Amino acid sequence: MLSAVVLRPIVGGLLDKFGRRPFIVCGLILFTLAMYMYSWIGGIVALLGLRILHGMSWAFSTTAMITATTDMIPNARRGEGMGWFSLSMTLAMAIGPLYGLWVIENLSYHFMFLFAGALSAVALLLTFAAKMPFQPQRETRRIELFEKSVFPVTVTVFFLYIAYGGISAFIALFADSIGVNAAVFFLAYAATLALTRPLAGKLSDRH
Repeated sequence: MLSAVVLRPIVGGLLDKFGRRPFIVCGLILFTLAMYMYSWIGGIVALLGLRILHGMSWAFSTTAMITATTDMIPNARRGEGMGWFSLSMTLAMAIGPLYGLWVIENLSYHFMFLFAGALSAVALLLTFAAKMPFQPQRETRRIELFEKSVFPVTVTVFFLYIAYGGISAFIALFADSIGVNAAVFFLAYAATLALTRPLAGKLSDRH
């Protein structure tokens, strides 16, 4: 996450100069390689290095994807469009741990990393079919690493994700300690997201 935090503002500035697709493709190639390489890591130093690479790939791909999606959505339906887009991300992040737990319990960590790598490769292939409108900047300006206008919302999201990250990282261990299947948590979360995200997007466009 630290490498992603450092790179995101820089990648965001470069997207406006060079387009979205190159960063999505490069990010997903690195992401696929990182997923595959987890099976071959044998020490903490190598693992930290791979996590830095993984964070770089996450910063490249997701920043470019979110920006490309925003470009495609009409202004009048921005909330609705982002509602559906964020639903796809958060729903996948709710189903992913559920699926990963099942693979670990029934197969092995090796198979989990292979499946994750395969899914990442599929994501890479799908991006080539997407149309991504882009108007390069005519004037040259330096990349801003801090923007005051988005700071209040950024702080809000920061605290929100501290809470979400803490819960999602340890829910499987907590569920096991009290004898509950962690899948119930992820299923309930995914179902709630599926019902509320599209509606919340439409409401934000109106109100």
